[in-house]
Amino acid sequence: MIKKTNNEIKETILKFIYDYYEKFKNRKLSLDKLKKELKNLGLEENEIISNLENLIENNWIIKEEEEYSIIKIAERIKIKVVYLKIGKKS
Repeated sequence: MIKKTNNEIKETILKFIYDYYEKFKNRKLSLDKLKKELKNLGLEENEIISNLENLIENNWIIKEEEEYSIIKIAERIKIKVVYLKIGKKS
């Protein structure tokens, strides 16, 4: 398999997020779901993360975090979910 350049990977990430929100207008896209779907497209985790971080740093993608609490066996556990959306730059 031919390795993609960082610019091609960033384009793939942006296109996936854009297409996701075109299809599912009222659903949020979690980081876990994004990574899973991009891995299915043949990208490796380190490629995804490094290029995604660059897109976030340059405001192409906005990262939002939500915290939830659940109670499991009489203990409160906090869960943090990271959601992504297209930034204003794109």
